[in-house]
Amino acid sequence: MKEDKKSKILTLVGTLLIMIGVFAVIFLLIMTNGGETRTSDNRGNESISALVCRSGGRDDSFFKSESANNIMNEIKVTFEGEEYDKIYYSYEGVYRDTEVADKDETRMHIDYDVYMSDNSVSASSLSPSFSVVKNKLHLTLIADEKKEFNKATAVFFYVDEETVSEFGNYSMSEMKNYYESKDFSCGETK
Repeated sequence: MKEDKKSKILTLVGTLLIMIGVFAVIFLLIMTNGGETRTSDNRGNESISALVCRSGGRDDSFFKSESANNIMNEIKVTFEGEEYDKIYYSYEGVYRDTEVADKDETRMHIDYDVYMSDNSVSASSLSPSFSVVKNKLHLTLIADEKKEFNKATAVFFYVDEETVSEFGNYSMSEMKNYYESKDFSCGETK
């Protein structure tokens, strides 16, 4: 009888622990899904601000898809004070199913690797990230250091070869004008 009671108590405690774990996972998923991510970098008295420019599917994009139902291209340029600091690119494509997204991810990853190799640039220099979750393909590239943004890598950030050398000296408003002239919608954050 005592063993039966101990067994029931242990089963109850185990069930409660599992339920608490499940609720914790659900809570974390809800809190982190689709939210805004803020990144800050404390570098003395200089303020960090960003220019964020978005556009849908584009003919001039390195990463193109005829299979995606919806595409969002985003360029984010961070500034330390008034000076250009880093530039990011992200692609998000929504597909009819995971299989189609996986095929595009494989093709785009190969295209990226081949392009970088053909231009004698290390594929890892832009910290590429390619991932498929359900029917969405998400990829990001980051030119963390100014030397990583050059004539070969500028194509990913929609910067013309003739503009590359002066682009790093643009102010935020000049970059905003540049991207808006290419039909991006841009906003500034502080």
